[in-house]
Amino acid sequence: MLKKLRPRSAYDVVALLALFAALGTGGAYAADTIGSADIINESIRSEDIKNTEIKALDIGPGQVLGSRITDETIKSNDIADGRVTGADIAPDTLTGADINEAELGALPGAPIKIRFEVGFNFAGEEVSEIAVGPWTLRLACAFFFTGGELGQIAHSTLSAKVSGPGDMQWSGSDWANNSQTPEDPVTPKIGGALLGAAPGTTLAAATAVADDPDEFYRTPVRFSRTAYLNSGSQVAMLQFNGAAGADDGCELYGHAINMS
Repeated sequence: MLKKLRPRSAYDVVALLALFAALGTGGAYAADTIGSADIINESIRSEDIKNTEIKALDIGPGQVLGSRITDETIKSNDIADGRVTGADIAPDTLTGADINEAELGALPGAPIKIRFEVGFNFAGEEVSEIAVGPWTLRLACAFFFTGGELGQIAHSTLSAKVSGPGDMQWSGSDWANNSQTPEDPVTPKIGGALLGAAPGTTLAAATAVADDPDEFYRTPVRFSRTAYLNSGSQVAMLQFNGAAGADDGCELYGHAINMS
């Protein structure tokens, strides 16, 4: 038997050596030339892939579906800003707890509460601004003193101004003191004006003066106003009462409605 396996010539030895060389290098050759076509479909498993070797570029667009994502694993920082739009939110799924009310503007027709209270102080002027559609209502209360060697006289001034596009029409009254009794001097107010940039057009103003009755009654210290603001198809209404007290400060209450 062994005699049959022995080479009969030098040519047989060379042939055997060539065969062994081919077999020895065949594995390396195959490893360098295996492509996708050489792999049976659905034969590569998770354990055949090294951890962290699958990158985003290896996944085709639209290939990762909701069924492939574990519930409650997507967090806020996994979503790019501005990517979630109204179309991505199911109807009637947002509640009040999900909405920052401070970021919402007033809805058309919804009343906007106006409340401005400033106690008498020496801080100068205090201002509050309220947005009503494209307009801004600016309320200001200022304190100052006049007089010389005979004594200082306190003053407080309350003003309401409107800035924005278009124009406004108003009506109302000014009273000469705070009681609003029938005996009070009252002045009807009706008018209109074009609007413009801030600080705005004066809609109402009252100045109260302490320790000087004659000047006190000549100067309106309480007012009421109803005003309509117009700019093209945009309309809003303001309605309020305000008062300035020489030693009490300023107060103004009412509401605004953006009717556009």
